[in-house]
Amino acid sequence: NELVETLRLLKERFGIIIVTDANEDGAFRKLKQLGALPYVDEMIYYEMFMHPKNLEYYRRAMEKTGEDPDAHISVGDNVESDIMLAKRLGMRTAKVGKHSDEADDSVDRFPEIKYRLLEAA
Repeated sequence: NELVETLRLLKERFGIIIVTDANEDGAFRKLKQLGALPYVDEMIYYEMFMHPKNLEYYRRAMEKTGEDPDAHISVGDNVESDIMLAKRLGMRTAKVGKHSDEADDSVDRFPEIKYRLLEAA
């Protein structure tokens, strides 16, 4: 499974926090079903805030690590909620899917991100 292999490789060098506006049960169930749960350090989810993804989600993720914003990268497929919000806090960003000029980097498919991040580290 490409997702698990990508997360396994990234986990060797990076912490992994899932930021989602999905509910907690659904998010955990999906990660477990995909075999990805062992590679996730933390998860920020809907019930923590009770509203759609906004800056609070990303601030909470950064609080968990204690690192500066530029030590984080938000990887996602939604320009507004995954890229623009993270950029407003100073995080680096990578868009998955259709290229976006707003993101610092873009990849066609999630597994390609491992090459970009491991090369840059």
